[in-house]
Amino acid sequence: RGCIETVASGHGIARLGQLALERGENTLIGELSDNDPNAVTSEIIFDAAARNDATALQIVKRLGILLGRLCVNLVYMDQPKKIVVIGGLVDQKKWVLPQIVETMSENCWLIKKGFVDCEVLFSELGDTAGALGAIHMARDYCESVKNK
Repeated sequence: RGCIETVASGHGIARLGQLALERGENTLIGELSDNDPNAVTSEIIFDAAARNDATALQIVKRLGILLGRLCVNLVYMDQPKKIVVIGGLVDQKKWVLPQIVETMSENCWLIKKGFVDCEVLFSELGDTAGALGAIHMARDYCESVKNK
């Protein structure tokens, strides 16, 4: 429940791994976290996924589906040409991008019918993208005030 941040952030991804351990699932996530739910991180989830752990792969797939649904909603609302993902997920794009694209192509009739073409990209700036954008906006504002 809540915003996309509750599932698509490092904490949200880790929480799904913690829940799996609390349910007693037999998963590599437990081995990598010494069976301590509080020690589970998103890095552990992606490490377990890289080792073909079924639970971790299910978590990563769910993440891609949820992000794909978000992108579908963005396409319906604004019909963007591109959607850029920023933040910590940038380093994990190989895990989530295929599922995002699949979810979008299966669930957005504007894309299915070829009315809209929308590309999902992962920023090369990672976690710094937001700060750099804020700096750019502040600089533009200062220049506009200076030129008045």
